[in-house]
Amino acid sequence: MIDTDMDSKEIKELKRHIYSLIYMDNGSITSNTKEELQWAFDNLKNIFEPYKFFLQQFVTNDKELQDKIDENESKKTSTEVKLLGMVWNRLDDTLRTRHLQLDIGADNKRKVLKSIAAHYDVFGFTGPILNRARLFLHKLQCDGSFDWDMKLDASLLREWKNICRQVNASPEIKIQRFVGRRNSQYRLVAFTDSSKDIYGTTVYIQEIDSLEVSFVLAKNRIVNKALSAKGIPSLEFQSIVLGSEVLIDLYKDLVGPACVTPLDIVELKLYFDSLFSLAWINSHVHKLEKQRPKFLKVCSNMDMQISRDDILNIQVPNPLAKPDLSALEAQNYQVMHDTSIAKVNEHLISPQKYSDFYKLVSVHRLVLKFVHILKGRLYKRDKVKYAHMKVTSTNLYTEAITQILRVDKDIHFADVKKYFSSCYVILTELRKQYCVPHYFSVVKRVLKECITCRKVKQRTIKLNQSPYREFRLEPPNIPFKYIFIDHLGYFQVKYQQKKIKVCILCITCLWSRAINLKICFDLSTVEFLRAFQIHTYEYGIPELCLSDLGSSLVAGANIMTDFLRDSDTQAYFGENNVKSTTFEQYFKGCHPLGGLVEVCVKMVKQLIHGSIKNYVLE
Repeated sequence: MIDTDMDSKEIKELKRHIYSLIYMDNGSITSNTKEELQWAFDNLKNIFEPYKFFLQQFVTNDKELQDKIDENESKKTSTEVKLLGMVWNRLDDTLRTRHLQLDIGADNKRKVLKSIAAHYDVFGFTGPILNRARLFLHKLQCDGSFDWDMKLDASLLREWKNICRQVNASPEIKIQRFVGRRNSQYRLVAFTDSSKDIYGTTVYIQEIDSLEVSFVLAKNRIVNKALSAKGIPSLEFQSIVLGSEVLIDLYKDLVGPACVTPLDIVELKLYFDSLFSLAWINSHVHKLEKQRPKFLKVCSNMDMQISRDDILNIQVPNPLAKPDLSALEAQNYQVMHDTSIAKVNEHLISPQKYSDFYKLVSVHRLVLKFVHILKGRLYKRDKVKYAHMKVTSTNLYTEAITQILRVDKDIHFADVKKYFSSCYVILTELRKQYCVPHYFSVVKRVLKECITCRKVKQRTIKLNQSPYREFRLEPPNIPFKYIFIDHLGYFQVKYQQKKIKVCILCITCLWSRAINLKICFDLSTVEFLRAFQIHTYEYGIPELCLSDLGSSLVAGANIMTDFLRDSDTQAYFGENNVKSTTFEQYFKGCHPLGGLVEVCVKMVKQLIHGSIKNYVLE
């Protein structure tokens, strides 16, 4: 349907758009002009009706086209229609959810959950209104004394009724469906924030040329038991992690390979208002200098509301409001260059000299302990020298840390590799310059990754593999023309109200590696011929049949070979251009076969055991 050769370039492009915007039995088409939309509508029937897909309902935000459709269909389309769980107003082109209506009569945990979960909001813009209700449910779930059907006490019922009245009285929130043209450039902007109970993020999309800002989605998370003991800085960082994940996932959905018509997103931005998180990120950002995060002192209203539970005086943000990004950038510049804020990238000792954070802390602790002991001894001997040492303690500390440099492969990789010798020779040279804890394992680990040492000193590798036969390398491209057969079993089954043992004939195709299984009552030649005959009726006569030296397989192959030598049979094969079957037997474990059928037999046994185990089938 999509790749029809006779279609024009425009029709093929239209089909690609339909394919990318179809969900279940609902589809959509977008265009930049009314003429393109009219042309697409005129070609829809020619695309679907030849395949017996009859289109039943059309809804568009173009009033002229909708009036024409209603006139042809002899019915009037309402102003608001359902669209993927949302309500779409086709005249002003806005989306909204169904009106929030919590069940004020819910008196147990099950009904409260049902009332909250009944509201569907894929974009999350009603999250601030439902935050108190979700926190109330979270409190009930954390209380182990409440069962699902246990009636709530009077104080909890009063709290729930207050929440329901406030939520049910909230106004409807609408967002614009249209965010911009597909041929424009965009940037994604995310804001994150956290409170003691909830942390969340909000994502906007901004068109580069017109600077139009549109709301995309908002997500929040309730602080669980694992994070309940954390402080606000840790929760702020959790919101940053959530914002980063949502931002990257949204970017992949809009630009990734799964998107048929990707957007041109040229920039991703993440804003947050935590100095602690900024300092922590900057202390680890030396590996990602080009991706240093931005910092803003004031975020948008939406991300502040998405992490709060106070809706008594809530002011629902306007998703269409343009945030003054130029003012935000200027404020960002001022904050980042404020002299009152410490420069977190300036360290007394560079953390890059250590392989991990725990080594850095351990070395600093030992050095501080050593300096403290020196101070104590010097204070007892000479207080004047102690005062001088107190002034220069920073230099002493820095010098001590430098002397106890921990060698890591990323730092002194070249120092270890330049000798290309044994561990002991390299250790002799390194000890002249560094103090290396765990010296032998460090040098040995680095030498394992040295390409020159591996080429010179390691043993050569000889592949334990025999050359494959011709039938294994180039089989005909027809299923079950070249096959390999083998028995597996026994398995217990019920037959005529009795338990009997049966085996399975495993037939595998050398080209497609497809497997055909046939049940045999035993390993006799008669049962093998019966199973092979059923396979032949289904897939035709094979040209080459390989097997091991099983007695029933060899005897059955001889019987079939004698039968196929008959003059009438050979004449029939010649008239219909059919090649006679050739049987070849190999001893078990023959290397030229390369484990051809053993792997298939093992897989079949695992699948049978994984599906029925020891159950006896009838």
